[in-house]
Amino acid sequence: MLTRALVLTAIASVLLTACDKKPTPTTPSPDTPNPPATQPLPVVTAIEPNVLSADGGTVVTVTGTDFVSVLNVTFGGKTALAMTLDSDTTVTATAPPGTPGTAAIAVVASAGTSAENEASKFTWDENTLLGISFPAPSVRAGAVVKGSVTVKYPGPPDGLVLPLFWKITPDVGAAVLYPQNAYVPAGSTVGSFEVTTLFSSSGKQVEVATAHGGATKVTNLTITP
Repeated sequence: MLTRALVLTAIASVLLTACDKKPTPTTPSPDTPNPPATQPLPVVTAIEPNVLSADGGTVVTVTGTDFVSVLNVTFGGKTALAMTLDSDTTVTATAPPGTPGTAAIAVVASAGTSAENEASKFTWDENTLLGISFPAPSVRAGAVVKGSVTVKYPGPPDGLVLPLFWKITPDVGAAVLYPQNAYVPAGSTVGSFEVTTLFSSSGKQVEVATAHGGATKVTNLTITP
């Protein structure tokens, strides 16, 4: 009987010990999130036109792929004067002024900047002065005469100011009132300037010259009494 009592006591002790043990909490493994999708870099496939005025202001259509969240467009590293994102494949940008020569357009997006390739290259060309003229070779004294200047590419957004250099024979400045500059408006290839002639008893010969884009042009006007 004593042995059986000892055995029962031992069994009861084991059961009580097992009941007192609390289960070890387990930490659930976190779900592994999917890596964010990588947005491809923009790629330039064509630009139109690809010859731009070195004075700036040329509106360029840039075509390509992955034009998403576009921040700006650069021309030879210079930021465009204006930009419009038309679609995921087209952006319109106004070129800044630059140094004559070859450079590349880059589309800058939140994913990164497009790499230079043959399709992204363009040429900054001199906005050459083509001519300066008066509507007629001579004018009667007392008349107001409007002269004109012509350049190769349209004027930039702020227009184009061309300095004028005058020579009047005989040198009597009061007989002719003339401006210091000609002005070519934005978007136009033709600019103007105005000369006021005063009544005089003698004739005058007027020579005016200007220069731009590596070219110099001269025109003459005879003022008759």
